[in-house]
Amino acid sequence: MATEARFSRADGLWHLTLEDVTTGQVRHRTCNFLFSCLGGFGVPNDPPFDPSTFDGPVMHSSQWDDQIDLTGKKVVVVGNGCTAAQVVPAILDQTSQVTQVCRSKQCILKRPSRMPWWIEWALGTVPGVSFEHDKEREKDGAGVCHRRGSRC
Repeated sequence: MATEARFSRADGLWHLTLEDVTTGQVRHRTCNFLFSCLGGFGVPNDPPFDPSTFDGPVMHSSQWDDQIDLTGKKVVVVGNGCTAAQVVPAILDQTSQVTQVCRSKQCILKRPSRMPWWIEWALGTVPGVSFEHDKEREKDGAGVCHRRGSRC
């Protein structure tokens, strides 16, 4: 678990403090790039209304309740981030109506047939990226990329 991430202007690196949650061992690492992929799952946002004034169930996507039956129900999805882009299509067939309320429009692009140059660069340069990419490609039954410029 990362307990601290601090950028140093002196050396231009991120300084990380990592703790093994099973052993308590603390390690220190540095990196050039730090990708924070927490999204909305770290601490869910409260809905923009008082849930107690609503008759039906209210839940955040990070606290999804499979016990709630959506069959034939009218459902409102507040927001249109990455999770909503997955939730809305997944519940369309079981609900009678889905209304999505959002502040601004979302854009979803078709996956390119060839990877952008920066992904190919990351696969060939950044330690660990190729390994994680290969694991995901193997799960999908697709070919595995082993070097920059190869097609996947």
